[in-house]
Amino acid sequence: YVKVPLVIASKIDALFIENLQQIGTNSLAIVKSYGFSEILKSKYPNIKFVEVTTINEGLQLVEKGKVFGFVDTLTTVGYQIQNNYLGQLKISAKLNDSIELSIATRNDEALLNSIFNKAIDDIPAYTKQKILNNWININYQKEINYSLINKILFALIVIILIATLVYRQYLSHNPFL
Repeated sequence: YVKVPLVIASKIDALFIENLQQIGTNSLAIVKSYGFSEILKSKYPNIKFVEVTTINEGLQLVEKGKVFGFVDTLTTVGYQIQNNYLGQLKISAKLNDSIELSIATRNDEALLNSIFNKAIDDIPAYTKQKILNNWININYQKEINYSLINKILFALIVIILIATLVYRQYLSHNPFL
């Protein structure tokens, strides 16, 4: 009834990750007992996954720099960052994978199952999203670090100014040009 994307939490200074190939040889922490951990390991065999027992253990490994990131759902990671790691960690990637949350009923309770299915089907998608947004509010941003571009532009301007001054000096000593 609700689809929640998987994300990667990393240190606050990490760049945004467009795809998992950018992880390279870095490792990602993941909770061992989660169903999606085995799926991700088989889907991304080149990435080194470090299994942890709790969410906080994984986020602490990221905070201490022992792993590059921690993989979990957007709601879980967002909640933990906002309450325990604000200013230290951030969400630096959204994976193409997601978790679909559902409600289970006993297999001998067909009427109860039917009631739940009808109730869930009657909730419009925008209402489900509104409920999810009320529980967790995350500011999701793609950032580009412009500091290197600014430094290169500054260096080019300085080089052009110096070249212009040198050329003018050369022209002033050679009046026949």
